[in-house]
Amino acid sequence: PSESLQNLQRAFSVTNRVDGQVLPHQLTLKSNSTLQLKVQGLQPEEEYVISVSPRADVVDGMGLELQESKGQLKMGNLPGIFLAPEPRNPGLWTSACSDRFMPKDAPEIF
Repeated sequence: PSESLQNLQRAFSVTNRVDGQVLPHQLTLKSNSTLQLKVQGLQPEEEYVISVSPRADVVDGMGLELQESKGQLKMGNLPGIFLAPEPRNPGLWTSACSDRFMPKDAPEIF
């Protein structure tokens, strides 16, 4: 990644609002106007604070320095029909819907 993107990533922090644990994260430039923030360890029903520290070495297209900003978010539970890779059997997918539907009611993809 470019030095500017690395400096911007250093300006970001993601912490658990309750216990203050700082979570590892990665910032990726998807396009000229889109950044993607990937955070490891987010848990359902937990609240987090995303903070951006001011940095003079990160500027926008008009030369303005990065300003301080904060935001909060709360992670929700995934819907019961969410598919996830099966860790013990590569290539298979599991779903939490098996305990919510009778076999005849399950979506066709199962």
